[in-house]
Amino acid sequence: MAGKDAPVLFVQQLRRGPLPSLTRSVGQPFSLGVPRMSAIPLTPEQEAEAQRLYQHLHQVFDREALQLARLMASKPDAQLLGATEFAIRDRVLRLGAEVLQAALDERKKGGTDSPAPAARPAPRRPAASAGGAAAS
Repeated sequence: MAGKDAPVLFVQQLRRGPLPSLTRSVGQPFSLGVPRMSAIPLTPEQEAEAQRLYQHLHQVFDREALQLARLMASKPDAQLLGATEFAIRDRVLRLGAEVLQAALDERKKGGTDSPAPAARPAPRRPAASAGGAAAS
């Protein structure tokens, strides 16, 4: 049951010390100390699909980011963890579901410009006899 223990450990780790700083220097990327995902090498066709998905998703994410910011602004420090934390997680999980649905929709409508790869040739059929000597 490690999955159920993970959120509890996360909350306990945050409660050991002060909350991470939510400020940043001008021109510096926003971070809470979570490592960034490294670049994923893509073919030109995959990059085109990624750009189409991004065009759809960035509006959804921007709207949700504003709602998350409003939620956080509405809570005093003492209410940032617990119910608020789980409300944020629920919203972020819904965003993940939106990403998956958008990718599926894009692929269903034939969003890729490249043709499907050729199918592998069928393996050769075995001889009619199972290895015995031919009857005359």
